[in-house]
Amino acid sequence: MTNVIRDNNHIPSILALSYVDGTTLVPIKIDSSNGGIEIDISNNVSTAAMDAARDGNHVPTLMGVDSVSGNPIPIFADPTTGSILVDIT
Repeated sequence: MTNVIRDNNHIPSILALSYVDGTTLVPIKIDSSNGGIEIDISNNVSTAAMDAARDGNHVPTLMGVDSVSGNPIPIFADPTTGSILVDIT
């Protein structure tokens, strides 16, 4: 299990779940030129558990709220690029 990178004040970076398998932890990537979160426009995500996965230091993945049910669900990312998946439908 991967441990997230931390800053000098021990604040961890943000994790998401891989859209490929719904279990692999993926650090969210930021564009260093402008500080923006990288996104991947896609509708292809796997089904994941309702609980946030955690790394070896117990840092949880980023969670959101399901637009239909209102239940908490993990936010997905591309494991290759670290980009958050965004559904524009």
